Amino acid sequence: MIEAEEDMRRTLAGVYAILAEKNAVNPAGGKYVFPILYALIENKNNATYEKLFGMVKALMPGFNPTSINVDFEQSAIRALRDAYPDAPNSEDSKIAGCSFHLLKNFKKQFGNAGLMQKYRDPTTDFALTSRMLMSLAFVPLINIYECFRELKSYLLREEPSLEPVIMWFSSYYVGTLMRPPPFPVHLWSCYNRTLAGQDRTNNFAEAAHRRLHTILGIDHPTMVISWAR
Repeated sequence: MIEAEEDMRRTLAGVYAILAEKNAVNPAGGKYVFPILYALIENKNNATYEKLFGMVKALMPGFNPTSINVDFEQSAIRALRDAYPDAPNSEDSKIAGCSFHLLKNFKKQFGNAGLMQKYRDPTTDFALTSRMLMSLAFVPLINIYECFRELKSYLLREEPSLEPVIMWFSSYYVGTLMRPPPFPVHLWSCYNRTLAGQDRTNNFAEAAHRRLHTILGIDHPTMVISWAR
């Protein structure tokens, strides 16, 4: 009993909201998106995500999403691919990375490279020039690699200080034939999603997370607090 109580006091690593979209529009012209399940997890490793989505499949065997929008977490993406694989011969992956979190990861690199002050300086075009990298998400998939090579040459010539950010983006999101990136281009490209009118972010889930945190009255709840309330 003591071991169980101690185990329940571990701080949660994440609170996930799994949402479903209803084919209807609300009075404001937007669409309805409903939380259908919350998952409270202690860590974000492969085994945890595999167990989580295995439980989702057991609880809702008929639930087969046509599109999945996630943060850029390799463990979650791998588990989702195993749980909800793409249809045979499908050209498009049903799993897409959230463009908001891509931009968030992008901005974090400026802090790591000591460039945040320069990025925030409104008297220069540094931020605008830097965000040209993010514009690659709206280029047709077939053209991304060529555009990246040209953009890389241009940015290194015009803004040499961007080299660590460009190298990070190249390693994690573009890659090479011999070294594929952890997050391939089809995962973060918004081109087809934009043309199809699909969501580019998982902001609906973020809103659900904020509501839950407001209800609990704490940003990082333990399992005891979460279940007690």
